[in-house]
Amino acid sequence: MSAKDKEDLANLHIDKDIFYDSSEMRFYYSFEEKIASSSVIKIALESEFLANGPKVFELSSIVCESLEKIELTLKCEDYQQPFPIICIDFPSDYATNRFVYSDADKSKKHYPRYAMVKYENKNKMLWIYVYMNSGDSITRTFDLYRDPDKTFECKMKDIKTIQISAMELEQTEEEVILVDNICRIAFNTALLSVNYGCSEKLDEFKLKMLQKIKTCPKKFIEKNKKEIKFRPAFYQLDQKITFFKKEGNSQSCDTQSSSRKHWHWRKGHWRNQPYGPNNTLVKRIVIPPVLINAQDFDGRNFKTVYEAS
Repeated sequence: MSAKDKEDLANLHIDKDIFYDSSEMRFYYSFEEKIASSSVIKIALESEFLANGPKVFELSSIVCESLEKIELTLKCEDYQQPFPIICIDFPSDYATNRFVYSDADKSKKHYPRYAMVKYENKNKMLWIYVYMNSGDSITRTFDLYRDPDKTFECKMKDIKTIQISAMELEQTEEEVILVDNICRIAFNTALLSVNYGCSEKLDEFKLKMLQKIKTCPKKFIEKNKKEIKFRPAFYQLDQKITFFKKEGNSQSCDTQSSSRKHWHWRKGHWRNQPYGPNNTLVKRIVIPPVLINAQDFDGRNFKTVYEAS
């Protein structure tokens, strides 16, 4: 642990702006004092991630792209995760097309490798930590209890205003948009897995280890159990989920040009759908994004390019 990390951890306990509200059972802290710094969140999330058994979601490039296009129109109070902390592992052909300039060195670019999301249901707090290939990290903290009726899209705008103006190094415009999209990927993954289902991928090595425990000498049992516990469990979203739809033959709206628009996305969103007797029950459903002019899209050579807009 670096000297800077130790100092940040110490500040978590002694900073004058932190106080404990026993009636609310929550900690409050000052963003201006950099208590929620990237280094502290990184240490906390990585430690808990490993200690409780890593839960990793593996997504394809096209699924990552489609999840970026699903707006988080659900209220903050409706957020759920399948596990307290999850990791989203970005495929290389998705990540390496997300190069953005770094806030630490605005002459250099970096791209995201993975993202961790921790959700504390009791205190309604949410943290996301994005690890970049440069070794830098980008984090955001969501206090969902403050504005439970706000949508995540509104909350994300509030968080950017607070953290970019007061936290550590100011993020570049590209980084801000990148983290917005990663938040949509991560939060949509969590919501889809809860509302539609997810499953653990078969791990033959773990199965062999479980069988080995039954027959190995007692002195090796504890060691083998630890190896199993710390081995990542890889998850996938239910294959029945429609991540996006396709639509073709979209014509340009420009009257001076008869050329057809290039393939592009129409955004999706979440909706509370009434159902049951007299529509008295409500369930959360996703309206998937639409890939327009899908006939021009070659999924085998999928190379999406990140562009700030």
